[in-house]
Amino acid sequence: MAHSVAVMTPYEAEELLPKFGGLAPSRSSLDRLPKRISERWEEHRAEWEAAIRASEAVPVATGLVVVSLDGVTVPMKDGQRLEKREEARSQGKQTRGPAGYREAGCGVVSLYSDHQERLQTVYYGRMPESKKVTLYEQLLAETSDVLSAVPCPILVLMSDGAPDNWRILNQIVDKAREDSHLKPDDAVYRIADFFHASEHLKKATDLFYGQNSPQSYGAHETLRRCLRDEDDGVDTVVKRLTYYRNQTPPGKRRDKLTTKLEYFRSRAEHMRYAEFQRLGLPIGTGVTEAACKTLVTQRMKRSGQRWENRGGQSVLTLRALLRSGRWEAGWDKISDNYRPKVTKIDKKKHLRLVEVLDAA
Repeated sequence: MAHSVAVMTPYEAEELLPKFGGLAPSRSSLDRLPKRISERWEEHRAEWEAAIRASEAVPVATGLVVVSLDGVTVPMKDGQRLEKREEARSQGKQTRGPAGYREAGCGVVSLYSDHQERLQTVYYGRMPESKKVTLYEQLLAETSDVLSAVPCPILVLMSDGAPDNWRILNQIVDKAREDSHLKPDDAVYRIADFFHASEHLKKATDLFYGQNSPQSYGAHETLRRCLRDEDDGVDTVVKRLTYYRNQTPPGKRRDKLTTKLEYFRSRAEHMRYAEFQRLGLPIGTGVTEAACKTLVTQRMKRSGQRWENRGGQSVLTLRALLRSGRWEAGWDKISDNYRPKVTKIDKKKHLRLVEVLDAA
């Protein structure tokens, strides 16, 4: 039942399970079950996650550890969607768009060999939370355990340009160094996701040449290749965007071009893509993008769905265990917690033998 609601809605599970015979839970039971399980999981989360990590061996061939972070919006029941739309309408603003959505966090720790073969990936998903505190704790614990087991790791931090994501990633490095999981001479690289950078570049060329115009497509393709393959690629992009900005009359379009220019100028050190590729480092967060899609979008953004934190987290916890290949280990912890202790008493005349069994 828990596995079913992790991958489909309670309505779909209610229709599917009886086809296998013997089990015909109601939709309401299927809806309540993951929430009850999630309450137990959250109560013991740190302990159980540590036990699962301890039961796994870090692949011997691991040489590269990539920690990446991203967010995806989720439709919320408490998102005040109607109120926000009415406020926008009263101000004469457009009322379309994702009103009532909040950002869920997706974190990924991927292990690679020296030959860029991905060996293992662990996924975490959390519903909207101030400063993503729990996601930070999970990624820190996962990263620290891996770094402790790898002799000379190369650590790569990767995200888009969101300052909150980089705050978390930098805190992970600082704490890992403080706890000696990361040695002073261990290599650490911070990489801005190339695909997000390419999207910002396309918006800049659209602003200057016109949206989706042939000139915009041509300029974007030229600058994108330069950014990715040339040692001075980011400098070339900054110079070109500076030219675009200076040639644009004052107004909203110029202001937007200034914002795009600052995006590249402030992240130049994280955009040395040609150098990163020569070192055999990934330059894109494809794994994290896939995590956002498979953990959140596929299950939680269906037509008409709205979520509360409690129900949404129950689904994300189960889906993260599935995607990480930790379902059996996680279910062992859950099921053990539901087994009551049993006391067996044998009476022999005036004597009693009391035996405490491990579980029912």
